[in-house]
Amino acid sequence: MNKSVVIILSDLALDLGSKIKDAIPQSELHAMNLNHPDVDCAYGNFSSHIADLFKNKYTIIAVCSAGIVIRSLAKLLKNKIEESPVIVVSNDGRYVIPILGAHSGGNKISHNISHRINAEAVITNMSDLRLGIALDDPPDGYILGNHKYIKSIASRILNGEEVKSLPNLPWFNNSHLKINEKAKLSIDITIKDKISDEDKIIYHPQRLALGVGTIKGASFDSLLKLVETTLKKNNLSKHSIALLATIDLKENEDAINQLAEFYNLPIIYYTKDDLNKVLSKIENPSQEVFDAVGCYSVSEASSILAAGDNSNLIVNKQKYNGTTCAVAISENIILNANNKLDRGKLSIVGLGPGTSSWRSIEATRLLEQATDIVGFDVYIKLLDYDKSKNYHSFEIGQEEERAMKSIELASNDKNVALVCSGDPGIYAMASIVFEMIEFGPDLWKNIEIITAPGISAVQAAAARVGAPIGNDFCTISLSDLMTTQQVILNRVKAAAEADFIIALYNPSSKLRKTLIKKALNIIRDHRKKETPIVIAHSVGRKDEKIEFTTISDIETDTIDMMTLLIIGSSKTRSYFNNSREQKVYTPRGYNVLKGEKNR
Repeated sequence: MNKSVVIILSDLALDLGSKIKDAIPQSELHAMNLNHPDVDCAYGNFSSHIADLFKNKYTIIAVCSAGIVIRSLAKLLKNKIEESPVIVVSNDGRYVIPILGAHSGGNKISHNISHRINAEAVITNMSDLRLGIALDDPPDGYILGNHKYIKSIASRILNGEEVKSLPNLPWFNNSHLKINEKAKLSIDITIKDKISDEDKIIYHPQRLALGVGTIKGASFDSLLKLVETTLKKNNLSKHSIALLATIDLKENEDAINQLAEFYNLPIIYYTKDDLNKVLSKIENPSQEVFDAVGCYSVSEASSILAAGDNSNLIVNKQKYNGTTCAVAISENIILNANNKLDRGKLSIVGLGPGTSSWRSIEATRLLEQATDIVGFDVYIKLLDYDKSKNYHSFEIGQEEERAMKSIELASNDKNVALVCSGDPGIYAMASIVFEMIEFGPDLWKNIEIITAPGISAVQAAAARVGAPIGNDFCTISLSDLMTTQQVILNRVKAAAEADFIIALYNPSSKLRKTLIKKALNIIRDHRKKETPIVIAHSVGRKDEKIEFTTISDIETDTIDMMTLLIIGSSKTRSYFNNSREQKVYTPRGYNVLKGEKNR
């Protein structure tokens, strides 16, 4: 089934939207101009947003009037068979109305929603109302083989025509179809590649699991040709294939992923140990395959596993141009397609300077969803302890160890939050994670990564004292763990010469006391002695301390790794307000008092 989105227009519909989202597995809640922990996406324009969702074949459940939905989508309506369901829920939650794609899942979803929110599903299709069944919308696990004749056959049945017999399927039990062994119309359920005609309806049960394997870099065309040839040779319908299956080493193999997209099927991945468990059922065990990936079969073994207990291999391994496939049949409909190996999730979360009031809604939501939290011990202590989560603390300087732990957990399907102070992309963990994944095993590239921004230290410090970074500024880290001192000093010199406001991160540590002095000496060559400097220590935390000084008077003995310096440009100014609080700012380049623009 397509991905589903519940879309609302205001916070007044938030509670109803959340209830509907809970009724639909793996759905998202989108809201107009609303940031809230329950909202997955905030959008700006309803018409353009719902049109984009429709174009991308999302199932849409809109809490609003039907009119605005119809006007937004009218120009996009072309082929009802290819269109995804669009459902309208009245703002008071009383009615659920499938307005598009009723027989593409819309009616089923509407009934599901109505039961969950105690509403009435308004079904308008004649076949549903008079026959008690929608012949072009079979239950999950069954696919209508051909839509060409279904409309005319449904019309004939509505006009009283009979059918020869009904398949042994509960779906037909409550239908109002009339049976006559001598009737022309027939209904058949088969995995065979039979063709519907003007007197016959064919449904294909999804009982087949297609196992596939490839050499690295095999072409999609070769794999597709092999599969299509295999299905035709064995008279099997593509509609009866419920899923693809392969070894987990092939998660990023383009040919397999393209095949799944071509047939619109999920993929289940198995480890080599899983595949070896069904060795006794394999028709063609291969030492060559074992030497390559550690198991004796990929396509046959994965198809058997995917088809479940008591399954049978009905097509043994077929080979063509570096690709293989096999087909197994299940005793029952395969409805466990969502049992595929879920991608792990790694959220790199910026906590901001420390105080929770400066933490983004997204960051809070990701922390709540995480099963495992990884980070520097000091940062983890900034969080409220939750005994349902696993915490992995590290000492300062163990950046690579933190990143590695996060990646390993996520690659094992955990929902991981790697926490950083400030913003995770500014002298923090995000770049380390992405570098490791780029050069790590292909399996890591399957991890879903979210970078949740945070208020950086320079933003927090600037906000405390006024607007010192009100014009062009740069940030430079004085940590020489990953960058040489000479490169750092070259950057300081360039920034000073260009008259940037300069924010110095990691200015000093127990083992690094002289670099900050060298940097300040370089800056002094390009600044007036009265240039303001802000010394910000642990901004947003209990031991916050803000000091003001100048380039000529600064003392570095008490400056440490928890300190940030903001060094003004030649235009930066400071003054005291009436409460004797010092304020620092850098003009935007406008002379406000004289009303002149100085660009």
